[in-house]
Amino acid sequence: MRKKFDLLGISEMEWGAGRRGGSLGPAALHFAALEGGWDMGYGRAPIHLRAPYTPAHKERPSAYYLHEFAGYYPRLSMQVREYAPGLRRFLWLSGDHSSTPGWFHGLRHAFPERRWAMVWIDAHADLHTPYTSPSLNVHGMTVAMMMNLIDQEEAIRQPTPEMVRQWERILTFCRMPDETPLLSGADLLYVGLRSVEPQEKHLISRERIEGVWLDDPASFSVEAVLAHARKKFAGCDALFISFDIDVIDKTLVPGTGTPEPGGITWEQARRLLQGLYAMHPMVALEVVELNPLLDVQNQTADRMAEVLKSVFIA
Repeated sequence: MRKKFDLLGISEMEWGAGRRGGSLGPAALHFAALEGGWDMGYGRAPIHLRAPYTPAHKERPSAYYLHEFAGYYPRLSMQVREYAPGLRRFLWLSGDHSSTPGWFHGLRHAFPERRWAMVWIDAHADLHTPYTSPSLNVHGMTVAMMMNLIDQEEAIRQPTPEMVRQWERILTFCRMPDETPLLSGADLLYVGLRSVEPQEKHLISRERIEGVWLDDPASFSVEAVLAHARKKFAGCDALFISFDIDVIDKTLVPGTGTPEPGGITWEQARRLLQGLYAMHPMVALEVVELNPLLDVQNQTADRMAEVLKSVFIA
C-alpha cells in the first residue's frame, strides 16, 4: 500500500483546550491505524513536537500562557520549513486546535510563491481574541491569530497587559515578510459551523468570510461544498485543510472535548476529505481535537483512522 502523503508532522499539544487529554490524540490515531492494518509512520515522523503539560496549566485558562504559544509556534514553523521544501502533500496530527498557526506559518514561508487557501472544518469559528473569548482557551483563537485580528469593538473584558503583549507578539509572528497576515478572509472557507458566539459572527461579517453553516444537517451536501470550494479557490494553488473532529455530530464522537449536536456523519466526513485532498496538487491536512481520555472503547479514534486510511492509502 502506498501512502499519499510526503511528510508526517505531529504536535502533541493541549495547552489551548479546557480539558486534558488532547495531546494523546495523535498517538491514539496511530494505534487505531495499526489496528486497521496500516502504519502512518508515527514513530518515524520527522516533525514530532511535544508541549508538556504542567500542573500550572490547570490553574488558569490557556490565554494566560500565550507567551508559551509565542515560543512554540516558531519552533513548529522552523521544523516545517526544514522538511517541507520539495514536497507536496502533508499530514499534520495535532492535539487541540491551537497548533495550526505554526503549521501554516511554516508552509507559507516554505512556499511563499504559492497562494494558500484554507478550509476550516469545525463546529466552531475559532475567531475569538483575548478581548472576546468567554473561556480564554487559545484553541478558540487560532483563526483570529492567522488573520491578525484584535477586535476591541466587541470586547467583553480587558485582558491583562501581559496577555495583550503576548497576543501582539503572536500577531507579529503570524505575518508574511510584507506584513500581510498569514490568512485573509478571501482565502478562508468555513465548513460545519453551528456553535458561534456573537463576537465571532461580527468578525465573519466584517471580514466577509464565506461559510457552509449546519443550520439544517439534513440539507448538508458534500458535493455542494466541494463545488463551492473549487469555485472559490480557483485562483489558489495550494490548500490547507484543518479538520476538527467536533464537526461530526456529538452522538458519533464521544472522544472530543467540545462536541456539538447537529453535525455531519462519518461517511460525509470521508467523502469531504477525499474530495478536498484531491482538489490541489499541493495540500496539507491537519486533524485535531481527538481526546482519547473521553473516548468510549476507542470508537472515535477508530473511525477517524478509517477515514484517514480511505484518504491516504491507495
